[in-house]
Amino acid sequence: MISDKFIQNAGNKRLLIISGAGLSVESGMEPFRFDDGLWDNFKINDVCNIARLSSKYHVVHSFYNTLRVKLGECHPNEMHYFIKSLEDLYGDCFLHMTSNMDDLYTRIGGTELKLHGNLCEVIENFSINTDDYNVINCGYEPYIPKADVFAKPNV
Repeated sequence: MISDKFIQNAGNKRLLIISGAGLSVESGMEPFRFDDGLWDNFKINDVCNIARLSSKYHVVHSFYNTLRVKLGECHPNEMHYFIKSLEDLYGDCFLHMTSNMDDLYTRIGGTELKLHGNLCEVIENFSINTDDYNVINCGYEPYIPKADVFAKPNV
């Protein structure tokens, strides 16, 4: 796990960075909660509630497809590069935890512990009852739901 080396360095000088939506707003990603954020235009329970995935299946995929395509148009900003410079400086004594689902930091070679998943991925054959599933990297392309395959965004 990404945090193992950080934890093993207990007693050494370490740096923990915790980031959220504000990090990628300058890059063009819309925040979920800021003024005029995504939750002002979408119902959170329609697109982020696993219990509603079956009944709102196409709404969920449409929502995350829109974000995924938008992400492809965005680029890392100065703060992404600054945090990466700190990661380079601290090495195994550095941990970046983020609630961001985008890949802007990892595009520049950064490593991060994602708390809310990865926007570029979809889990096919998803079931809470088994570990027999496939993680599909869609990149910045829309995921087209397939007949007889139950899938969810990896968020």
